[in-house]
Amino acid sequence: MYLACGLIVRGAQIEISDINRNVERLTKKLKMIHWNQEGFKVGHCYQPPLNMNYSMLALSNNTGTRHIL
Repeated sequence: MYLACGLIVRGAQIEISDINRNVERLTKKLKMIHWNQEGFKVGHCYQPPLNMNYSMLALSNNTGTRHIL
């Protein structure tokens, strides 16, 4: 179960719609904890990395949980 996920994007060629589309894809694939279903943070820097057009870093915080019987 994931508690939170952060996406850090660098590059001027990346549009906000591209980032939102990737967040939607991740939302469908990742099982988020019930109290933080929209636990995504996005950072966008328009300066691309050296010798590259764009880059993206995904950081996530997950945990193993179990219901108490």
